[in-house]
Amino acid sequence: MIQVTAQMKILLAIEPVDFRAGIDGLARVCREKLAADPFTGVVVVFRNRRATTIRLLSFDGQGFWLATKRLSTGKFRWWPTAAGDAPTTQLAGVFQGCKYLSVSQKRTVWSNFWPGSDNNGVIYAYVVNDPNARFLVQAGSTTNVTQAGIGASISLAGGSSGNTSSGISGMFVETLGTSSTAPFRVISLVTDPPGSNGTDTASNANYVIVGFLNVSTKTLVTI
Repeated sequence: MIQVTAQMKILLAIEPVDFRAGIDGLARVCREKLAADPFTGVVVVFRNRRATTIRLLSFDGQGFWLATKRLSTGKFRWWPTAAGDAPTTQLAGVFQGCKYLSVSQKRTVWSNFWPGSDNNGVIYAYVVNDPNARFLVQAGSTTNVTQAGIGASISLAGGSSGNTSSGISGMFVETLGTSSTAPFRVISLVTDPPGSNGTDTASNANYVIVGFLNVSTKTLVTI
């Protein structure tokens, strides 16, 4: 089976693919279209033209795994059409950690990140979904948020896989706007202490406080 870990990189192919190509053809798309080496353990997600089937391709060191999901009725409702596109589906919340039975430690443990193959049974995930919750986040390396950005919507983007020891995410925020479907909005800026790393609003990658804009509990939508 394909085991997704906190360090694993996942790529999604925007353009639909002819699934008659098989494993070798999908691996070639990974190299030529996505500029990624399929032998590095990356998980690549493909969709067919009818939007009825997706496939996941991954190399585990011995060979390729190819997983297929075909809908019996209907189509996959969302698929990006350009790099940077984001779904408008409401957030379920922000993952804070999980509790599970560890295979390696043979006891129930708490983890700041998803355990991957170390779990043996049910995983209890803890998610913050309070619509009044506030989060300290960092803007992207090409984004700086100023006073003018307070109240604006802001998008979430993926960076590195994060730190598996501290649980600090590699995600960051960018792209200010007025969208009602963006995941967060800017509440305030972090400007203290002055001159410290991340507190200069004139520089990129500064720290901001954000709150939920599009989370399920704000409209009482059942997850």
